[in-house]
Amino acid sequence: MIFQNTMFVLTKILQFYSLLLFIRVILTWFNNPALDKPKQYLGAVVDPYLDKFRGFEWLRFGMLDFSPVLAFILLGLAIHITSALAAGQSVTIGLVFAVLLNDIWGFAAFFMNLIILMLIVFLVANLMGRNIMLGGLNNLLYRITDRVMAIFGQQSYHMTKGIIVSLVTILILRILLGYGFGWLIHFLSRL
Repeated sequence: MIFQNTMFVLTKILQFYSLLLFIRVILTWFNNPALDKPKQYLGAVVDPYLDKFRGFEWLRFGMLDFSPVLAFILLGLAIHITSALAAGQSVTIGLVFAVLLNDIWGFAAFFMNLIILMLIVFLVANLMGRNIMLGGLNNLLYRITDRVMAIFGQQSYHMTKGIIVSLVTILILRILLGYGFGWLIHFLSRL
């Protein structure tokens, strides 16, 4: 009983820390002098943890830094484990892999949904004859479209066709991967 209570308290501490981490990440999106003090205080608490993940270059895409995602995934795993232990459940290697896979798929699905949304906006603007500027995201969308079209053997293509093919391909891939990961996570959680 003492162990379960300790795990319960630890779960709540980790959940609170996760909230602080989330607020810190959101505050970095705003450049407002009025937020400098809260950023400084939160940074003192969560930056030592975040700094452990900032060195991974493969988590950076131009000006976008996805290193906090890895920090959230591992913190989420710790929360899930302590929560299971607090509830008196056993923690198996299958459950650990299922939680990790679920969190990784959650990030990948979010990223794919974001790309799908941007491609829809890009397509509507293209069909209306407008050229929208999304900064570095334009380059990302062009690279994605080029790679998808290259899979289909198209080196030269009309942009509208490229956007539509990319959109449909990524949408189908998103749905199939969702089912595949769902099945795999379910299977692993039973090990």
